[in-house]
Formats: sequence, structure tokens, C-alpha cells
Amino acid sequence: MTVVNVSFAETLSIKVGRFLRKEYPHIAFASTAGISCNELEQVPAIGLLDANSASQKNWWWPKVCPRRRFMGVLWFSNEIKSAAKDKWILEVFGDQDINFLTVVAERLAQKYESSIHLKLVSESARYEKFESDCEE
Repeated sequence: MTVVNVSFAETLSIKVGRFLRKEYPHIAFASTAGISCNELEQVPAIGLLDANSASQKNWWWPKVCPRRRFMGVLWFSNEIKSAAKDKWILEVFGDQDINFLTVVAERLAQKYESSIHLKLVSESARYEKFESDCEE
């Protein structure tokens, strides 16, 4: 009889993304550039959007789509940013989300036994980008 070994593992970004989706349903995901992405996949970082913060459409310019606040980027792996498997970096964009993201980071650190360093990288809030913003 042949012994067959089969194993399964979720990548860290998917595992953490699923946890965030369950515990904080108002967090939406983005690329590190702030472009929304609905599907979780293996990536070195997850961008965090505040799904409840979409600005209202401007009635003077109706083609402008509401954009959600881009709260920050959670890095799992990035040599330049000094992020590693057991030391994550949470870059925060704007003062207004520091308290909320500190609570999120504490829960993640406890659940995944990792240290998380929050770093304010922008004094002002950033907002979601659309792929059309990146086109010429």
C-alpha cells in the first residue's frame, strides 16, 4: 500500500484577510497603491480601505465616483520596510485612523503571534484609487 501525504496551508495574506473580513466588515481591501481588490490572494501586503467612508458624489461634476479612505497598508514581508514573518509593519495614512488601527493591530498581533509596528507615513488622509487613475 502506498502512503500518500497531502497537506494544505493558507497564505498569511489570505488568513489575515479572512480574519479582518469577519471581525471588521467595514474594512475593504486594496493593493498597496490603494486600488480596490475584492479577492484575497498571496501578496506581501494588504491595503486597508474604510468601506463606510466613501465621499459623496459631487453634483457639480457627477462623473466623479465616491472614494473610500485609504487607511493604510499592512506589510507582512518587505526587506526595505523591515517587515518579516514575525514583525509586520502597518503604515498609516492620516491621523484619524491611528486609534482604530492600533486596536486592529493589537488583535492581529495576539492572534498571529507577531509584533506589529504602526508607522504614520502621511499626516493627511489618502483615498482609494481606481485603475483608470493609473491610465494615461
